[in-house]
Amino acid sequence: MNFLTLKLYDFAKYDFKLSDVKAKEFVDIIKESLKPDNSLTANKQDIFELKLEIERTKSELYKWFLGSVILIVVMILGLYATIILKK
Repeated sequence: MNFLTLKLYDFAKYDFKLSDVKAKEFVDIIKESLKPDNSLTANKQDIFELKLEIERTKSELYKWFLGSVILIVVMILGLYATIILKK
């Protein structure tokens, strides 16, 4: 046991009033939860695929934005034409 583990053990045993077995189990659970999780690491292929998906999404958004702007311009021109031709 290192100093930090021993201090955590004493804390669990005396402050939480746990038995020796429960205090050791508590310390083991804390140590296990602090270990790095390898399932969260991403490799270069995952990052490349993510960048590719972001680029695709960005280009799709540009297409929808351009289409919306063109539609709004046509609608405004139609409204002006209706007002002008109505007179």
